[in-house]
Amino acid sequence: VRFGRSESDLSVYDRVAAYWSATSPAYARAAEAARRERPRSPPGWWVAWSAAFTSWALKQANIDWIPPDDNHTAYLRAAVANRPGSVVTVDRLRPLPGDLVCFPRLAPEGEADERAEPAAFLARVRSGAPFPAHCDVVVRGDVDILVVIGGNVKNAVTATVAPLDRTGRLVRTSVRPWTVGVSLGEPADTCARIEAVSLPGWSTPEAAAARRRALGRAC
Repeated sequence: VRFGRSESDLSVYDRVAAYWSATSPAYARAAEAARRERPRSPPGWWVAWSAAFTSWALKQANIDWIPPDDNHTAYLRAAVANRPGSVVTVDRLRPLPGDLVCFPRLAPEGEADERAEPAAFLARVRSGAPFPAHCDVVVRGDVDILVVIGGNVKNAVTATVAPLDRTGRLVRTSVRPWTVGVSLGEPADTCARIEAVSLPGWSTPEAAAARRRALGRAC
């Protein structure tokens, strides 16, 4: 895990404000007002901004079929509505850079939570019922790992290494109980997206072929 600068660092205040502005200027103003209501507290944002960060990332990538929102499940519902096949359970997903990978915010320890099961999570999204969730953006991958980044993880933009199984699918853990993913690419640009991944040791033809097999794609 690699943490970026904390939201309490005033040098990143404008950056977090930009994430909010990607959702709506009104959200940005509301978040700033909430912050200013507690002037004696340590600086920071008092409204969770993880979905705002994801919305900002999607906007930077010109993904216009997923409208920005301050709630993860809201833009997941939009993805289901606009491109039904783009949102799948993790057992059907072989993530590529740019894709989203998501999991529910679980119930307190000791309490049963059916949302932890991928199929139940996806059904909940499709039903339109709001519930706490979180999504990260895949930024790079290897045969057995992904690197994902998420906003407002420990109050920062944080990079996390997520393990993959032999088939190139995400391994669910207690910290990241991955349930669904959103595939953002088109079939025509799949190969280009794979080749855009740049990690040491991936430049040989053998490594490229292994990478493609692990990702389940034929280029």
